[in-house]
Amino acid sequence: MNTNLTHAQFLLIRPYLPKVKSTRPRKYSEYELLNGIVYVMRTGCQWREVPKIYPCWHSVYKYFRYLVRNKVFDQILFKLNKKHNSKRSHNLHILITDSQSVHSTEYLPMGKKGYDGYKKKYGLKRFELIGISVT
Repeated sequence: MNTNLTHAQFLLIRPYLPKVKSTRPRKYSEYELLNGIVYVMRTGCQWREVPKIYPCWHSVYKYFRYLVRNKVFDQILFKLNKKHNSKRSHNLHILITDSQSVHSTEYLPMGKKGYDGYKKKYGLKRFELIGISVT
């Protein structure tokens, strides 16, 4: 499984990353740190288990916490989603669901019969799904 960002993906994300004002040069690049974060998110491993090909786990975790605290991921997802949706067709599709509890006879098998806790009824539950295309 390839967990690294390509340079094209990184260049797409880079404008949304906060500019860090620092007097000393960084030990690790943003690209390396983001690759470490992507590795943990894709594999689900613990932070301390980040492989040695990425920066040390503490630096990756510290950068991740910095991005979460400043809501950078929310901004990236919002702007990329907005950019992606602007290219798509503007046809909206709406799905409406409805359900109905119906009293049933006593002769139905138990597998077909249920209990609606909200309406406090035994019986069948019918579902309806209606799709509407708005142009």
